[in-house]
Amino acid sequence: MVSAKKWIFTSAALGLAVFGGFTQWGQAGSIPNCLANEVPTINKETGLKSCIQAMVTQGLDEFPEHVYFRDGSQDFGFENYYVLRDGKIWVKPNKQTSGVNGEWKLFDGTGVPFGDKAKSFGKDDRVVSFSSEGLFIMAVSSTGRMYCWQPTIDKHTVWQDVLGAPTASDLIMPKNSGWSFSLSVVYAPYKRLTPMHDIDSYYEDIDGNKVEFGLTATSYVVDPDGQRIRYWDTGLPPSWGKAFASPERGKFVIKGMSASGSTIFVADESGKMYTRMMDYEMNGSPPGLRYTYEHTHRTDKVQTLFEAIRSLPVPDWREHPAIVLEGDAAITGKITIRMTGEGNAGRELRVQGRDSTGKYGYYFKPIFADVWSFQETGEVFSDAASVKVKAAERTQGRPMDKDYSGKMSVFMSKDVKADLLGFYYYNTPSTLRITTKSGKTFDLILHTVDLWSQTAQQKYTPELIGSPIGEPKLLSGTIEIPQDVLESKEPEVKELLEHYFLGINKLVNFLTVAATDEKVQITGHRIQRESTAYMDYRIGRKIDISVSRKLDPSEAIELKDAYTFLASMSELEFDHDDALTKDDLPVLKQKLEMNKEALKKVKKIRRARFWHSLARGLIGSSSSVIFEVVNGIISIFDIVDKHQLSGGISLKGGDVLLDYQGVNYRLAFSGSQDYSRAKDILNARIDKLKGQIKSLQK
Repeated sequence: MVSAKKWIFTSAALGLAVFGGFTQWGQAGSIPNCLANEVPTINKETGLKSCIQAMVTQGLDEFPEHVYFRDGSQDFGFENYYVLRDGKIWVKPNKQTSGVNGEWKLFDGTGVPFGDKAKSFGKDDRVVSFSSEGLFIMAVSSTGRMYCWQPTIDKHTVWQDVLGAPTASDLIMPKNSGWSFSLSVVYAPYKRLTPMHDIDSYYEDIDGNKVEFGLTATSYVVDPDGQRIRYWDTGLPPSWGKAFASPERGKFVIKGMSASGSTIFVADESGKMYTRMMDYEMNGSPPGLRYTYEHTHRTDKVQTLFEAIRSLPVPDWREHPAIVLEGDAAITGKITIRMTGEGNAGRELRVQGRDSTGKYGYYFKPIFADVWSFQETGEVFSDAASVKVKAAERTQGRPMDKDYSGKMSVFMSKDVKADLLGFYYYNTPSTLRITTKSGKTFDLILHTVDLWSQTAQQKYTPELIGSPIGEPKLLSGTIEIPQDVLESKEPEVKELLEHYFLGINKLVNFLTVAATDEKVQITGHRIQRESTAYMDYRIGRKIDISVSRKLDPSEAIELKDAYTFLASMSELEFDHDDALTKDDLPVLKQKLEMNKEALKKVKKIRRARFWHSLARGLIGSSSSVIFEVVNGIISIFDIVDKHQLSGGISLKGGDVLLDYQGVNYRLAFSGSQDYSRAKDILNARIDKLKGQIKSLQK
């Protein structure tokens, strides 16, 4: 049945990808002047220019003998050392691990992306930052575009500038305060022609079950405020809409970040440190993999990608002991994590520092060890680079979790009160509190994970996801009923549980959650396949919960591609306290034309977003039809081993496609309050200017 499997999966992939060309919309713009440590970028939709921070270390005229840290300007793996000099990547063998001698030379002969699959890299472009693991290289150019050197898919590895799946295109680095690349991969010489020694093979879920990696290549980006980490996987559409909060439910402000083997290592300004394993496959999002919230250790065997049943949720951030600093000892904010072996424990943490006797090097420990050791390297750093903030005085970010209030619709009866407590779309879990008609309350646990999509969401402005001026963050949700609630004797509680929640208790990703900072809509599907059995579908009563909150003025987001921001730019205003005279006519006419042009621009952006959302909606509609046909053939005729994929590709059918289709149709046809407000501002200003001009002309 191998040929049949290949035909089915290829057909499904082609069906999804054929619409990929419709997802590109945008305008060109000139590159702005940026500082040496910034990357110039263009918002493809608005044409507005901006600069983003790049991790480029200036100085060090000579090439190092050894590379000990991974920081955007240098990197290392089992095979090689890498450094960035004058916009080019240089490489030499890592003799410490590989035993191979060699000199520094330009990577792949040029040190920069080139070739037929990287034509966008111009002759005047330069590499401003890069990150590597397992012979992969992800590089950011001076235009903000990302390039990939992926030595696993072609006979002759080449640079690529069209990235992502099932729809691929350019990937633009978002505004950030740091980034890192990670590769988790199983040993598979039969399909990977390039030798690779950085292999971690599997991870252990929250219950200790070992799950084999496929090939998970993930880039992690820290938001400018340090409170979120956005991530992109080579198997996802090219955008940064998927993210998770920093430690302490997002209040931890990340100042340093490094990633390896799907494990993220972060530190704040005081040197407080956390790690966490997180990637797209273990997150609980892919529709073709199996997950459960029933906690048990199922086997000691390493399970393959499709046979595995993964326990959720992904374990939270793990805090690490502080480095004891005595005498002349000090640490800096430069941190690194590196792969040392298989499983979760196969990682080493490094922190640049100086020991008590004044020797320079780094502190290190195995990830699960409690004691730090010191390795001398002789790499000197200035006292200005050392950490001086005490842990008790460290800065914390604003709280991310929010409380919402609203209602749950009850079939043929009066709605009941519902509250969503401690919720943030990049955090999980939260509490769903239901109040009966007589005032009795009970709490349910709401687990959420990213909802899969086949197209990019807010490709160039991921900050708009979750913002009321942008679009909802779409999640898959699972209800878990605590034991004390299950044992409740209250008649009204028992009735609501029986009618709405008992049938979906721990039913993985049964709910769709559409969330913004202002409103959360929770809906359930009528039919859902169980996650562990073949052809086992469950029918649940329709869940419909709507909750909202009042936005605080401090939460206002001034994004340069928000309509109101464009309409409120100071250069469009004409403030004149004195009485107007005919001498003011030229300025008034100029301002009038500027406001008319601004109104045209706002409408143009709206039209572009309309077609963009409509295209994504059409892709969802078409893809869902193709998906249901292919999935139906697999399920009915059992072409794929039912123990491998539960009888089909998806555990939710085409619902994940329809969910994205629905939100994009709403975005296309309903517009937004931000757009209406911007039009009102501009039209009112235009009318006022017209009146002033007419009055002066009389």
